[in-house]
Amino acid sequence: MPLNHRPFEPRDEPALARLYLHPDIVHQMCYDPVGPEGFGQILAEFLAGAELVVVEEEGEIVGAYRVVPGTRRLSHLAHLGSVAVRPDRQGRGLGRRMMAEAIERLRVRGYRRIELTTGADNERAMRLYLSLGFRVEGTMRGYFTRAGQPGLHDEVMLAIVDEGPARTSKPAAPAEEEGA
Repeated sequence: MPLNHRPFEPRDEPALARLYLHPDIVHQMCYDPVGPEGFGQILAEFLAGAELVVVEEEGEIVGAYRVVPGTRRLSHLAHLGSVAVRPDRQGRGLGRRMMAEAIERLRVRGYRRIELTTGADNERAMRLYLSLGFRVEGTMRGYFTRAGQPGLHDEVMLAIVDEGPARTSKPAAPAEEEGA
C-alpha cells in the first residue's frame, strides 16, 4: 500500500514539531535545537519558496520532506530537503519507500534532475540515497556547524539525472589558446 504524500496543512504543525525536533533528527537538520515554541519560525523557513510534503501511513504522519522547485532555466530540477522519518519507524524500509515514492512523484511531474544534500557523516542516509540511484556530485567542505559539536562539517551533494533524449546541451569544448 503506497504512503500518502500530501501538502502540509496547519493542523500538522504539532506532529512535525515532534518529528523535526526529535534528538535523533534535529542534529541532521540545518537549525539548532529549539523548543516546540520555536518551531514556528523553522516551519516558516521550510515553507518559504518550497513545498512541504507530509507523509502518512494509515492516517498517521510518519515522515516529511521539502521540495524546492527550480525556476526558469532550472525548471527541470527539484531539490529535496529536510527529509525526515519518525525515529520509531526507521530501520523497517519506510524511508526507502518514502524516498522511492517521492522520486517517482517528482518524475511524473516532469523533473529530470532530483538533487539533495546530506551530512558526509550520515552513513545511513548515504547508503539509502546511493541505493536509490543518486550519485555523489561533490563534497562541500566545512559547510555547516552542528550544535554541541566543535568544528565545521562536510555536506555531500547527490543527484539523480535523467539524461534521456531531450538533453541538448553538450559539454563545453576546451578553449583554444590564442595564436595556436
